[in-house]
Amino acid sequence: GAIQDAKVATVPGSAFNAPGYARISYAASEERLREAVERLAEHDYI
Repeated sequence: GAIQDAKVATVPGSAFNAPGYARISYAASEERLREAVERLAEHDYI
């Protein structure tokens, strides 16, 4: 999963009544968020 591959923790959207989606926390600096998105993209999660 994303946490093992991209080192980004996600929560299944189904926990928020949105199956088929994932949720990430925005409680980080803009730079860290950009890095996380890049890693998710590198591993084909987005």
